[in-house]
Amino acid sequence: MGVASPTVVLTRATADNQMLCHHLQAAGLQVIEIATAAVRPVPVEPERAAVQRWAQLADALAFSSRHGVAGWLDQFGAASVLRSGLRLAAVGEATAAALVDSGALVHVQAREPATGKSLARALRNVLPTGALVLVVQARVAQGDLTTDLLAGGFDVRQAVVYENCAPADPDPALHAHACAQTIVFAAAPSAVARLLGWSPAWRQARWVAIGPTTAKALQNAGLHASAISSSTDVAACAAAILFTATCPLDPP
Repeated sequence: MGVASPTVVLTRATADNQMLCHHLQAAGLQVIEIATAAVRPVPVEPERAAVQRWAQLADALAFSSRHGVAGWLDQFGAASVLRSGLRLAAVGEATAAALVDSGALVHVQAREPATGKSLARALRNVLPTGALVLVVQARVAQGDLTTDLLAGGFDVRQAVVYENCAPADPDPALHAHACAQTIVFAAAPSAVARLLGWSPAWRQARWVAIGPTTAKALQNAGLHASAISSSTDVAACAAAILFTATCPLDPP
């Protein structure tokens, strides 16, 4: 008798789930989507003139997400990432792809794992101590990138161009899927907080984390990650979910 196919809950917006959803469905898994975040652009902070001045002087622009790239380009244009001598740094494949799509060259990228800590480590390998790094981020960010860059002796400034806000509570019927047979793919720490905030019943589910930062958020919530994706690319995320799907359930 084969292993019963569990339901997988994807916590990103539908546009971000398409490829992963296809992989999982092709493997015979049932997929539902519960978006736990909505991205909203905000006027650049702290103050536009100051951010423009930092960008003109910066040795590197570091982007923590593709939303940061989109927000930056919307407010400052593609020319702002094409300045001669400016290094561009990206967390993960999606962030790098967003820069490449704008015609820019990505000089530094965090790959495995795709985290702020990894990007800070990569930047330390190519920039001299004291270099000016402008970090483009959400209004509320994890902070590992900035903290580690400061610890490495860099002159770090921050520019906020978007915010991650909570969408409306989803259809209550979706919470009926919260059980031990269900696998939740947590794509960010906010996914953990918001899904549990909507219904504590999600504690019964098995959780897969997109990376170590999200796995830490699960741990802080008193939960355990059944698997942690080795990177943020679709194949790695699918592999972590499929691994969990084949593992036997813990006895009640």
